[in-house]
Amino acid sequence: MILLAIAAGSLVALESRHKTLRIVEIEAGPAAADLVSETIWAGIPKIAERFWPLLWISRRTYEDAIESAHPVNANLRFKGWGKFKVETEYLQPLFRVYWENKNWYVSSDGRMWPDKLPENYWMDLEQIRARPALAWGKDMAAPFDAAAVGEVRNSSLPVDRISGWYDTLEFLGWNEKVRVMFAGRRDGMPVVRLVFKGPNDAGVSILFPDSPELWRGLGMAVKKIYPDIAKVSPDIFIDATYKDKIIVGNKVQ
Repeated sequence: MILLAIAAGSLVALESRHKTLRIVEIEAGPAAADLVSETIWAGIPKIAERFWPLLWISRRTYEDAIESAHPVNANLRFKGWGKFKVETEYLQPLFRVYWENKNWYVSSDGRMWPDKLPENYWMDLEQIRARPALAWGKDMAAPFDAAAVGEVRNSSLPVDRISGWYDTLEFLGWNEKVRVMFAGRRDGMPVVRLVFKGPNDAGVSILFPDSPELWRGLGMAVKKIYPDIAKVSPDIFIDATYKDKIIVGNKVQ
């Protein structure tokens, strides 16, 4: 114990005099180097600034802090005595979702962030913006914990299922014809309403069950009834949620 105390005291004295255990350098790159540089330094605990091994020991917590502030994957690398590099890579969104009066991007691992973040400028968003946005209904479970902090949230959205919706729209040739998708509930059951583009604004609406594996057959049946969906009157409503039948009727005003 005495020897340990002496060794610890020697290290403290050595650090106070020569600053040998302090962080010397943290390099950022390649993505978002300018945008995350402030977070890179702000996220370091004060004690870790004076004793760099603590930063390495708690690196996952440190990476999480960066990832909650910016839509990136962060990886802290050790470069040498007191030297680190934070490698950052932009997330790639799969689709957009409208929730609480904001548009959000959602990545394949379920993380979501506002579409107004400056980092979005550096992402490849052309294909995502060409897809119809998904409006997440208020009667659905909230997509993330309201108590969550940071710009980037871990969502509870069924990403694989939603990706299936978009894949089926592509298969049916409806990707550019749908104005918006609404995910909600009817009689307690989850459903998805597609609102197509019309001559002026919104066109015909089709109600589907939320299971994407059912969409292809139902969609092909609708295409037989209406080969050119864009010409269908917006007063028409198509309900494809029933088993073995598709109901076509006028919208109730």
